[in-house]
Amino acid sequence: TGFPNLTDNDWLYGGTPDKIRETLLLGRVAAMPPWGDALGEQGVKEMTAHVLSLSGRTVNQKDAAAGEAKWAMCAACHGADGKGSVAHNLPFGAPNLTDNVWLYGGSQ
Repeated sequence: TGFPNLTDNDWLYGGTPDKIRETLLLGRVAAMPPWGDALGEQGVKEMTAHVLSLSGRTVNQKDAAAGEAKWAMCAACHGADGKGSVAHNLPFGAPNLTDNVWLYGGSQ
């Protein structure tokens, strides 16, 4: 938990030998800003439902719809479809939220 699985094919910064070498040489800056104050407790609940729904999980549909309405703030990094982005020339990558691969666990 909290560290990537290096034996799968889920590579946030690219899994090519050049990208792995780049990671080892330069390190990576990875951070998600806190959204608790902006969303509030109910908003966090709704966004959680929406994010879990992206990977096909069973969630409260009303909460998921309300979270989807707020998705624009997340789409800037994770994409409109939630599939994230591999950082090519960026200092960060955004995880794919649709594949059920969770770095910090997949529970609510």
